[in-house]
Amino acid sequence: ALLFGALGESVEEPLKRLWLFILFACIATLLFSVLDLIVNALWYAYSWGALKVYALASLPVAATQTVCAAVSVGGLFMPLHKAFSLAKKGLS
Repeated sequence: ALLFGALGESVEEPLKRLWLFILFACIATLLFSVLDLIVNALWYAYSWGALKVYALASLPVAATQTVCAAVSVGGLFMPLHKAFSLAKKGLS
């Protein structure tokens, strides 16, 4: 939503920019996973060794979430873009 809002009306042909939205969703998912890792480590006062184990254990989860974000954005972007475009035309 942030990326789409930032691009605004410049998204004339959304299918050509779909890769950009997918990339942004994957990066945002990975950044959230890193933030979650840091917050949990600070909250529970993990030792350096426990932090390394926790980080390694969270890698498969982060990879799964990133793939899920790519598939979700790739599959839902066009139908949602069409629905919002129709709603926008109906409001004008």
